[in-house]
Amino acid sequence: MATPRRKGMAMSTITNKTSEMLQAEIKPQIVDEIIKEELNQKMIVDISLDDIYSAPAAWNEWNRLPEDKLVQLCESLVEIGMQNPCVVWRIDKENVLSLYNPGEEDTYGFQGDKYMILSGHNRAFATKLIRATVEHSDDEEFQSIPCLVYEDKLSDEFVEKDKQIIDDTNYLSRYKTPKETMRAIQKKLEQNSSRYQDRNVTKVTENIAKALNLNEKSIRRYTKLNKDLNPLILQLMFDEVISFNDAYTISEFSPSVQQYLYDERRDIFTNKRNMKKFLKEATSDMTILEIKEILNIPEKETKFEKITVSVPAEHVDAFNKMFKEWKSNLGHMSEIGHGFEE
Repeated sequence: MATPRRKGMAMSTITNKTSEMLQAEIKPQIVDEIIKEELNQKMIVDISLDDIYSAPAAWNEWNRLPEDKLVQLCESLVEIGMQNPCVVWRIDKENVLSLYNPGEEDTYGFQGDKYMILSGHNRAFATKLIRATVEHSDDEEFQSIPCLVYEDKLSDEFVEKDKQIIDDTNYLSRYKTPKETMRAIQKKLEQNSSRYQDRNVTKVTENIAKALNLNEKSIRRYTKLNKDLNPLILQLMFDEVISFNDAYTISEFSPSVQQYLYDERRDIFTNKRNMKKFLKEATSDMTILEIKEILNIPEKETKFEKITVSVPAEHVDAFNKMFKEWKSNLGHMSEIGHGFEE
């Protein structure tokens, strides 16, 4: 771990260190072993707060720390200094403007244009807030941040590395919500897919589990939720309306049943007693009609009317084809009975 900056400590004690000395001290919070080794080889340099700017919003899906956590971070920086250096990319902002959304503003209020922050947005922002106070406005240690610097040219490959650094460092340094955990897993799966073609699925799962400090069962369960659970119900889990385990059980049901439950029986999700009763009685192979039966919902009587249609003889085949296609699109008719005569 890098030597912390303490109040009044001269930055030269950091910037003058050699790469060999730093290797034993810096332990970047990064998952990828290749990137971790790259960072271990870099020297810490002092970067002015006025020279930094945020990574594109599309790369950084992690929110700013909530106010209470930000206050704690500021107090820690004043008390013991920054315990890990930030990671930045030395590139003039004008050269990467195409990576930003039109009109995108820096949510952290950084005004620089020389170094893009990849890891440490909140630490840099907290340092900026401390510098803005009367008590610390002139303190040398709050005019800049210790950084590990990449100086690579803009390329697709390096952009992917930047995104990975942002995700890894945020994932490892925060409390993770289920949504953030799922996002981290999916990104690791994508990275493995692009890096290793036809790689053994079991091995990939094992590596991701190790990298994200999760067990392999959790990886498989999160992956199934992302793949099989209705996105609207998945959001209920993210919003803590339903539990992870209940969401996983619901993911076993067919897409049509899931959609029916969300559209017609939202009370099952919003009432824990209803959810418990439903999952006790229902099985994942049930049809919507069977689901309705255990929910004691009377089936609506379907009324049919007989109609006669006359078409020109030369169009009979075309009409019959159109009629059959129309019938096949009425998927619900298979459950309430057939009322058609051909």
